[in-house]
Amino acid sequence: MNEWEWVEWIVSQAGPPPRSIRTTWQEDATVWREGSRWSVFSVDQLVEDVHFRRSWCALDVIGYKAVLRAVSDVWVQGARPRYLWVALQVPPDGAFEALQGLYRGVLQAARDMGAYVAGGDTVRDARWGLVVSALGYTRRPLSRRGARPGASVWLTGPVGWAGLGVALFERWHRQGRATPLADRLPEVLIADGWPHSLHGAVQRAVQAILRPRLPVRWHRWVTRHALATIDISDGLLIDLWRLLRVNDVGAELDETALEPDETFRAVCQRGGQDPWDLVFRGGEDYEWIVVLPAEAPRPPFAGARWIGRIVAEPAGEIRLRMRDGRLVPLAPAGWDHLVGPGERPGPEPAGEEVPVWVAETDGASLGNPGPSGYGFVIRDPLGAVRYTESGYVGFATNNVAEYTAIVRALRWLRSAGVRHVEVRTDSELTAYQLQGLYGVRSERLRPLYEEARRLLSEFLTWRVVHVPRERNAQADRLARQGARKGP
Repeated sequence: MNEWEWVEWIVSQAGPPPRSIRTTWQEDATVWREGSRWSVFSVDQLVEDVHFRRSWCALDVIGYKAVLRAVSDVWVQGARPRYLWVALQVPPDGAFEALQGLYRGVLQAARDMGAYVAGGDTVRDARWGLVVSALGYTRRPLSRRGARPGASVWLTGPVGWAGLGVALFERWHRQGRATPLADRLPEVLIADGWPHSLHGAVQRAVQAILRPRLPVRWHRWVTRHALATIDISDGLLIDLWRLLRVNDVGAELDETALEPDETFRAVCQRGGQDPWDLVFRGGEDYEWIVVLPAEAPRPPFAGARWIGRIVAEPAGEIRLRMRDGRLVPLAPAGWDHLVGPGERPGPEPAGEEVPVWVAETDGASLGNPGPSGYGFVIRDPLGAVRYTESGYVGFATNNVAEYTAIVRALRWLRSAGVRHVEVRTDSELTAYQLQGLYGVRSERLRPLYEEARRLLSEFLTWRVVHVPRERNAQADRLARQGARKGP
């Protein structure tokens, strides 16, 4: 079961809402009429080791972030937040000074958003956590509903930076760096040998996850022009998909419009992250997806980015228009609290270095289709080569050879008792299909894809990474050797 299915079950049991309520359970906030104005009410939760770690930053930053998350749902539906209610979870070792620090962040965020903390509750729990409820008012409420074919899709700002910040924090957390990490960022970057030219970009990623800038300057303009809106909390693809579902429409996104910039790519490469993965499903950005009618003026804000259009068919599907004109289906991957982060592996054990084994894989086809081979290299957690293999696949396509290499490598790793794996491939299509970003349409590929996914699920943690061809040279040579072996 995923979050969407859970919500649909609740709707089936709760029955239709009162006539005064405008929205449904498929929204992040509830909207109802009060005289000549509309009330917008949201509830949001922030929990230690689910949304944040204590090693990341001081508690006042967490309190501030908790408020921003809650009021984002109010702003994006056209209202100004006015009142907040805050329920706190306090662990047994939570000192009074720590509790004060957490609440100072809450109060500062409330002041910055023009809201008042009107009440709340405090309970003892195993971990720190906050539940923030926000109430706002508007005369022009917005909704996810209203998108129609021919409308344009815009972003209020860049996405992926917050997801990059999470990835960097998790890396430093596993290394056992001194905490709080946000306060020691300069010394961490120097110790890791980061180029000085990237220090500012790393700081940007850290700020994006800890203190996102809500696009509130769009508020009035959007209430006048937008057909539908949603904020990006769980990832661009999954949140866009949720908007499409309630409107029974599809979307075509533009690859060029979403292209990550060079600075973002450089930090991702240095930090071992896939930039497109973070753009598509990184989450925690709190930028808005804004759907505008074709006749609407261009948004007059710096950072506004057109990324695609709404289409009638196929309803509920997202496709990416590549530079060469091809349309590639994208799976609605992102964070879902009932199934995990978009089918990605679960969180790694806290406080310890995870022993990750690496499989460098490649496939080659002499003709595509033609005589084909596979090759893979297995490296232990220290980077030493432990095993290599090369073999003949038969008369096949390059994609079949790529998947064969991955399946053979995963079988070897499973037989060796490995628990944590990273698969590297220079095939972007294969990597993004296994990550859940691209769909698999080929009937010849599907059995290999399903076998690879089944094998991956048997490991405690796993990731599939797209790497440049020059970083996959040894596996490439093995695959070419396999293709020349013949039957």
